[in-house]
Amino acid sequence: MVIPLPAGGGLNGPLISTPESDRLMKVVKYSVLAMIASFIGQAVCVVLQSGLGALANLILAAVNFLMNIFFGIWLMHEAPPIDKIYECLAKTCCSPCAQEGCPRGMQCLLPFAICNAITVVLALLQGAIHSCWLIFDSMQNAVDFWDAFLLWLTLISFAGAFISQTVGAIYAYRAWKACQAAEGNAAFSGGYPEVGGRNDREEATSQPPRQAAFTPFGGQGQTLGTGGR
Repeated sequence: MVIPLPAGGGLNGPLISTPESDRLMKVVKYSVLAMIASFIGQAVCVVLQSGLGALANLILAAVNFLMNIFFGIWLMHEAPPIDKIYECLAKTCCSPCAQEGCPRGMQCLLPFAICNAITVVLALLQGAIHSCWLIFDSMQNAVDFWDAFLLWLTLISFAGAFISQTVGAIYAYRAWKACQAAEGNAAFSGGYPEVGGRNDREEATSQPPRQAAFTPFGGQGQTLGTGGR
């Protein structure tokens, strides 16, 4: 499936970060961490219930989810503790992508939002909420603590994956819109915001205005011999 993505605005170049986008990206960071934790929980449930052989089936069934996680790791590659995961992947199984300079950081913002939104819509069409309800109903009929624990872990993992992808898609799109608005305002005003802190901006605005440079042979004068008449 080919996803049409607009050119520019975080795909072909860096986005302009704003305080609003930075605040939204914090939520995106925690949604990526929740996605990683949800997949680990799903893997633990599958291994405990069906053994290691069933782990391959989980990976095949969760290809879209794993792709979204990779998008999130490449998006938040500088944010701890995701930076450690990125460094590990960049040095091992994903080293070709890291060496070839694949897009990362804010360039992955819009693809991350779109892919998560598509995965959430597909999950809804496939009955994800109904599946969570069936797990919850089975949990009420659990005969011992171990079965109840596995069902609880399964429910939290699958519901956490759905919620984290939904939140990640919404807040990533809002952050992208905030960056786009800043870029549009900068282009409309004829310049782009300065990269610097508050002290740099205050120092720039506190400097006195420059005087106009002297221009020779400018201004008005009198012809020789006409003065005083």
